[in-house]
Amino acid sequence: MLVEWREELATGNPTIDSQHKELFRRLEGLSKACQEGKGRQELHGLLQFLREYVVRHFADEERLQLEYGYPDYRHHKAQHDGFVAEIAALDSQLASEGTTLPLMVLTNSVVFNWLGNHIIRMDSKLADFVRKSETADEVTPSRN
Repeated sequence: MLVEWREELATGNPTIDSQHKELFRRLEGLSKACQEGKGRQELHGLLQFLREYVVRHFADEERLQLEYGYPDYRHHKAQHDGFVAEIAALDSQLASEGTTLPLMVLTNSVVFNWLGNHIIRMDSKLADFVRKSETADEVTPSRN
């Protein structure tokens, strides 16, 4: 199952959009590696990427939400915190068991569910909110 980046997923923030695109690219790499029987080699690199990605990306995204006064910030942040915990659990399992087939399947499931449930649904709502906020700012006269 390949999930491809679509422009309607863009938030309009170049930093966040490039981070999302990189995540999609990495997941496509894991999916292709699994199809070619090379998923075990790719798994370690993906988990390392995700450990670094969640820290940087979530901080950037949460900063954007606060900047725009996003009303669903707390729920969105709670989802981020949950994903950080899931990545930590996968990483711990990798350290204790090594690169196993069940871990590869679990990692695919966790990350693809994250794409479906968070980026495609939650981040799309954030993107719509940011776009509407920017449009409202453009048409609202300055009060100086």
